[in-house]
Amino acid sequence: MLSNKFNQSAANDNTDTQKVMRDARINTLVKSLPGVLNRKKMDDVLDWLVEYNALSSETQPENTKLNLLVYGAFAGAGYKSEAYEGDEIIKTNKSAMGQYIIGRVMLHLSKGHGVSPKILDDYVLKYQKIKGKNGSNPAKIRQYLRKNRKKRG
Repeated sequence: MLSNKFNQSAANDNTDTQKVMRDARINTLVKSLPGVLNRKKMDDVLDWLVEYNALSSETQPENTKLNLLVYGAFAGAGYKSEAYEGDEIIKTNKSAMGQYIIGRVMLHLSKGHGVSPKILDDYVLKYQKIKGKNGSNPAKIRQYLRKNRKKRG
């Protein structure tokens, strides 16, 4: 019986440590967002968004205020929540597709929550397949996709 209590306590400590580390990484990401947005490189913005969404989706709904702050940063940088909505250009134009992805995420952030990692995965993969010089970091995104597919089963 004592062994079970010890194991449960150790598991709770591990979970608490993981939460502290995740929250610290989220805070670091949020602090870096203005610099990422100022660089105006779509691949950097999408890489940031993929990582933030993966981390913040694990902590819902406690990140509502933070998600609204992130939404405000994107809006302040000129991104629009309904960019290229229903426009066929997103299938062939990498920049338009990137703005569309950011707009979709902003729509969710404006409501205080993130996007399903599966949905974001699908859009980012479509973005990567569009020919053009502006691509996101494929290795980083593949790593993210492998990690999150295992979680989803």
